[in-house]
Amino acid sequence: MKNYIVRQYDQLLEGLFLDETTINKIKENIDSDRVTKLLIEAIYTITDVAYDYPSLVAIESLITAAKHLIKDISSYDNKARGFVRFNYVAYCLYEAEILLRATRQRLSGLPQTREASRLPFELPPPGVRIFIESCEFVIHSILDMFSVDDYLLSLNLNYNYVIIDTVDTPKHSICAIFIPEHRLKDYTVYIAISHESLHGPGGYIINNIYLKEPILKDFIEKGRILSYETTQKERGKIIEEAIVEILDLEFSYLGNFDLYMEEEWSFFSNYFAGALKYEIEHAHIIHYFLRTFLTRLYISIIDKSDWYFSKASMRKLIKDHLTQIKKILGAPFDRISHILSASLIIGVENDIEDNYKLINVVFNELSSFINKYINMRNKLKDYYHSIELSEMTDKIINGEVINKEIKYPHLMIQQVNTKLKDKSINGNLSKPDIDRITTALIMSLWNGHNQKKADIKRSQKGFVEKADG
Repeated sequence: MKNYIVRQYDQLLEGLFLDETTINKIKENIDSDRVTKLLIEAIYTITDVAYDYPSLVAIESLITAAKHLIKDISSYDNKARGFVRFNYVAYCLYEAEILLRATRQRLSGLPQTREASRLPFELPPPGVRIFIESCEFVIHSILDMFSVDDYLLSLNLNYNYVIIDTVDTPKHSICAIFIPEHRLKDYTVYIAISHESLHGPGGYIINNIYLKEPILKDFIEKGRILSYETTQKERGKIIEEAIVEILDLEFSYLGNFDLYMEEEWSFFSNYFAGALKYEIEHAHIIHYFLRTFLTRLYISIIDKSDWYFSKASMRKLIKDHLTQIKKILGAPFDRISHILSASLIIGVENDIEDNYKLINVVFNELSSFINKYINMRNKLKDYYHSIELSEMTDKIINGEVINKEIKYPHLMIQQVNTKLKDKSINGNLSKPDIDRITTALIMSLWNGHNQKKADIKRSQKGFVEKADG
């Protein structure tokens, strides 16, 4: 047992220590004393508390992110700048600040030293970690799907962690996913986590295209979108977001485009529901329209061996998209109808025509990626329609907490949401009902997180005992 614990710590912390060579390399690559000091402070804070078991339990998911930052920054090559490197120093500063904040957030309320604990291996009180670990269970389960073979295994995408913040809706950075503190008990937030998680593989895909296809680099640096004015960062963002939307359609909504549109635009509507007296940004709506429209375009053409641009067919597709949005939003559509107008149809039509070759390149790369995981997608479909998942979601709807393995939690959340909508339409749902169901859902996700963690530790322990034997 002693050997197992020592090896567990050594394996967990391997690659986290900063020797002089690594620090000098980080200084050289960042070229900013302030950022270097902040990054070192974040790493040392994690390393310092990791040897105290209660603290380790609280910050364990941050260790992988810290290792990723060290590796990324110390091995950075200016000559091979990828898509995410618009301002590398700002990126490093931002990620180091968030990592430090996340560490302090998780240590809040914990004993400061082992001597202050009642027991040397006392588990810390869960508190806010219930929400953090419930979200991370969803995130890591999604990213694990893309490590089922050697294709992405070497990339180690699973370095995302959660930080609770003052954002209005879930957002992502390279390593962190932000969850709004005022919506921790809003189950719709847990649906949006799927999209943010998919920025991992989405970022990998766009970076791949950026490094090998000059057309994407040219578009980001000097292209234009007629629908609204954009900067370099925004042009890159619209492509990345469209890629993530399509991944979300394929791996979260399992190809059900109508369900995808219903959820995406309902979420968009709810996001602005509390700001009806304010003017919604024109660019924000166009951005949202474009990324969901590109998803529609993808499913319209991806199975066709020979796609060519036709103004008539494109105009019909854009009009169909507008009609569906209007049907989903209902009366709130009137607030944005002046933005989603006839001029938009012409603008988007011209944008597609001008960037026809780029869209082909992106869609082909994306299709190739998705096809590598077609077996996983089929497993997800089977699981979504299984009796096992249906029974679990029925229990959650009845306010019961699940205490068994949850293979794909993002699909469980999706199915709970669908069943809740059916109940709401029939008028059988009150606010206390929703609160009770949301609590059951969150606690089920937390149980799933702890079970998965225990299974991993048991398998690691068994491996070490065999090696010792």
